[in-house]
Amino acid sequence: DFSFLVERLWSTSRQVRETVLDTLLELEYKPDGVEKEKLKGIIFETFGILSWLISARICLLNNNNTLLSEQIKREYFRWKDYLLGLLHLTYGPAIRHGVNSEPGHKGDNDRSVQTLADIIFTEKENEKTPGSQEIILYQRKFKKLQRYLHGEIAPYSVLLEDIINCDYNILTVWTKACALRSIPEIEGFDMHESVLALLFSPEEILREEAALLISRSGKDLYKAARGRIPVYSRKSIEKIIAKEISLRELIFEKVKFLSACFGNIDENELIALAEKTVFVRNDEKGIYSQPDDSILWSFSQDNTTPEVFVKNDEKGDIREMVKDLRADSSYCYMLPLASIREFGFEYPENTFEILRYVEKIEEQ
Repeated sequence: DFSFLVERLWSTSRQVRETVLDTLLELEYKPDGVEKEKLKGIIFETFGILSWLISARICLLNNNNTLLSEQIKREYFRWKDYLLGLLHLTYGPAIRHGVNSEPGHKGDNDRSVQTLADIIFTEKENEKTPGSQEIILYQRKFKKLQRYLHGEIAPYSVLLEDIINCDYNILTVWTKACALRSIPEIEGFDMHESVLALLFSPEEILREEAALLISRSGKDLYKAARGRIPVYSRKSIEKIIAKEISLRELIFEKVKFLSACFGNIDENELIALAEKTVFVRNDEKGIYSQPDDSILWSFSQDNTTPEVFVKNDEKGDIREMVKDLRADSSYCYMLPLASIREFGFEYPENTFEILRYVEKIEEQ
């Protein structure tokens, strides 16, 4: 009896809900009548999230925010996959389509679910659809959803603030970071308060991006919050606001770099590795002090494509290798191999991509 797992679908953690759903589907679990009725509540909630994401996508496309609109698109497809799993669990593999339903009709949740599923799944979004056609497609879909679900397309500034303040179990940390990075400067009191609040976030990437946005908007915005910020994070925040560090030192940039190296690993998962990736300056204190068991990416002023080295005791004279690095390098990124092993415990399905990358470098 796996009915105890069904209860975990109401977990506050998005990752737990997705994992439990996948497990129940693999087990071919058949919910009973009571469970099906409860599952319909989650299904309608998910329809609402998808409707909001569609409206957000329309707004972002209309305002040419490519960075954030692409990330919202990925969130949309992830929630869409989750919805498909819920429908499969509740109704079985064959979801009936084409059932007419009057807007506002009560007492027939199944018919409403089928109608909303038709809207979401019948007209498929194409990754290569041109921008103007994509907006039309989403607008058409959103207009149909509005017959059954309340919602409007928010003003651009309101949407950005909504994304920043959104529940972490609806949008990922990386999506919020992209929102912060895409805002040119803070406008309005509400946005100011939302950004200041992120200086207290447990997520370092959000603290950094909030500080960077404040630096683009004027240092005076920071003064009101300075005294309340914990000492352990205040120093790094103030360096960012004062523009005393390179953008390359920020986690956001490290995530982008690691994503380019390791291929198809979600950026939100790469945040953990980016936090362990050290920006190393070209000096003895920087390069020589790094652990032997690590990967080094060496950048020069003339070449933005880095040379890559696996630095370990088996590679011969490490100090000579580092000496050569210092001769040609402007800066390095360094990632301890131990951090990759730790990453493997949390995301074992993605470890192969990284290990294959490391092996390829070692074979060169």
